[in-house]
Amino acid sequence: MGLSDLISHVKRATVLGVDPGTTAAWAVLDLEGNVLATGSSRDAGTDVLLERALVHGTPVVVAADVTPSPESVGKLSRAVDAQLWVPGRDLSIDEKRELARDHPVGNDHERDALAAALKAYAAHRNLFERIEIRTPGDLEVEEVKRQVLRGRPIAEAIRELETTEEEPEEPERKVEEETLLTRQARTIARLRKRVEELKDRLDEKSREIEVLRSRAESGSPGHGEVEELRGEVSRLHSLLNRERERSSRLSRRINEARRGRLVESRGGRIAYRMENLTRGEARRVTEDFDVSSHPVYVESGGGAGRSGVEVLAGAGVEAVISEDALPHHAEEALLENQVPLMDAGNLELRHRDAFTIMDEEEYSGALEVAVDHLKELREGEMRTLLDRVADELS
Repeated sequence: MGLSDLISHVKRATVLGVDPGTTAAWAVLDLEGNVLATGSSRDAGTDVLLERALVHGTPVVVAADVTPSPESVGKLSRAVDAQLWVPGRDLSIDEKRELARDHPVGNDHERDALAAALKAYAAHRNLFERIEIRTPGDLEVEEVKRQVLRGRPIAEAIRELETTEEEPEEPERKVEEETLLTRQARTIARLRKRVEELKDRLDEKSREIEVLRSRAESGSPGHGEVEELRGEVSRLHSLLNRERERSSRLSRRINEARRGRLVESRGGRIAYRMENLTRGEARRVTEDFDVSSHPVYVESGGGAGRSGVEVLAGAGVEAVISEDALPHHAEEALLENQVPLMDAGNLELRHRDAFTIMDEEEYSGALEVAVDHLKELREGEMRTLLDRVADELS
């Protein structure tokens, strides 16, 4: 079997960490962050590394532990049409030891390759979680991740996969609702599994903290070692708090995803509520929820700014529904980022916790009007620019 045949044959998507050199090493993770394999070989070329990696799946991310990446790592990523990931700065020896310490490796080269893969996975973890929350339960979430890593927006990747599903010509309303709820149940089950994994990590870190605290308080080690252990306790406490925050945030996302899909299965449309359009509030809503292809509802136009709009646009928000008129610079930012602005007064809205709920048909009609208005404004800007250029040239 040739290299191209191997690539098309293996369907599982993976993250591949590579440490090139005289002794070349590789590490393979799945898109859940599980370590599938590590290995190394002397004088292994690109083809050998790929063949070893492709036994476990097709890489969609290829990672290095230094920046810029070695030429051979870039060659690997291009060979499989994978995203190339490099750290913002070279990973230090201590960082690589910390990243790989829970996984046995054969040598330092394998450790470096594994650290690169784990660091790349961590950089993509929030994106993967947003994809998992957004993807209906009957679609292959791994394929959605693959398409998004190749540059497609989440909503577009999902829509394309949904069009490949054969749909009944005239489905009954009850059957439609049951199907949507079944999808939601699968999505929630997948996310609950992730929460349980996070809880296991929290328990493990708590045990480590207790062991280190006992050793530090026993007085048996010397003063220097006590200080070192106390520093380690402090570091693990910080890590534990971060994991608790991640677990809590993911739990909230599960609950909101369940409620949101239930609303939409009954002909409603949800918008995520924001107090205002400031950068801090925009960051909060995009961290707490997957706003991709969803509108947001802004309660107050006060404090609205360009940076808040840019955060929402970067997260793929579908539209902004505002109760108040927005400042001119905020409207300009919406226009530049091609985000439609809708007047809340034109919609019948119901507010419930983190949601604003609308009728799907009413929202779709209002969105179409807002999109047309946005196009008219853009065309007007373009005509003004062309007239100005013509005047300067005349």
